Amino acid sequence: MSDELLVVRCQLGEREAFAELVQGGYPAVERYVGRMFGESIR
Repeated sequence: MSDELLVVRCQLGEREAFAELVQGGYPAVERYVGRMFGESIR
């Protein structure tokens, strides 16, 4: 499912869509934070 559709579903209050969106974006967020702090957050 596309992120755009997940965002629309989130805006409609669907908690499952929010969870899917967060889980799908977590690796990118983890890499970004790791670069910001110069280490892995694991």
